Amino acid sequence: MKKIIEANVFFKVINTQGEENKEVEIKLDVPGNDLFAKKHAKSFEEAVDLAFEALKKQIEKFKGKE
Repeated sequence: MKKIIEANVFFKVINTQGEENKEVEIKLDVPGNDLFAKKHAKSFEEAVDLAFEALKKQIEKFKGKE
């Protein structure tokens, strides 16, 4: 299993008419690949949870290829 070298997390409030105006981007630097998720929600906490779930799926696929 390769290890995560670096994680970058960005929080942004976007100008939209809707309630889901919080944006979270998470980028994981893994040797040989970068994993990325970007999610919008009503709160940063909810957006982080959604992005984490998306990254979890990507990690499982990535581990399956090794």
